[in-house]
Order: sequence, then C-alpha cells, then structure tokens
Amino acid sequence: MNLSEENRMIYEFLGVRETYNVRTFIDPMQYYSHDEDRPMFDNSWEFLMPVIKKIYELDFNIPEDSNLIGDITHGLIDIDLAHTYFSVIEFIKYYNKNK
Repeated sequence: MNLSEENRMIYEFLGVRETYNVRTFIDPMQYYSHDEDRPMFDNSWEFLMPVIKKIYELDFNIPEDSNLIGDITHGLIDIDLAHTYFSVIEFIKYYNKNK
C-alpha cells in the first residue's frame, strides 16, 4: 500500500467523501492539503490528531492481546509522527476488516 492509498484510507475512516481526486475532499473539519499532490496525515500532527481522537472515541472491541491502541499511544508519547501514522494505518486496516 502506498502513501496515497494510506491517506485515502484515513479519509474514508473519517467519513470524508472524495469528489474529484485525492486532494479535493469534502469534509466538515476542513481537511485540505498544503501539498498539491497528497493529503498531509503522514507529516502533520494537525491532520493526524483528529484521526487519533476518533480512534480513541470508537466503541470498538479490540482483543486484549492486541497492541493496536498501545502502538498509537507509544508513538504519541515518543512524539514520533511516523510511528504514530503507521500505527494509525494498522488500526484502520484492522478496524475495516473487523467492523
């Protein structure tokens, strides 16, 4: 999965509807890319934090032996954007497969 597909998966998780291409989404939270080619979830805490907030607020059962939420939390504690981003992607993959 490439970066564009991962970011698209995040938009879909947020319930954002694609209208033209990967950089023109309709969204009540106004997620617009500062980069002409792609959204910014992978390189901006500003864009990634609402995704993490939604994950933490979900009423979704995760197996006790899973580290999906823990991995996100560790990325936040370490202030490691890349680790947090990829942990979010893993969570969303699991969520989409098991919702």
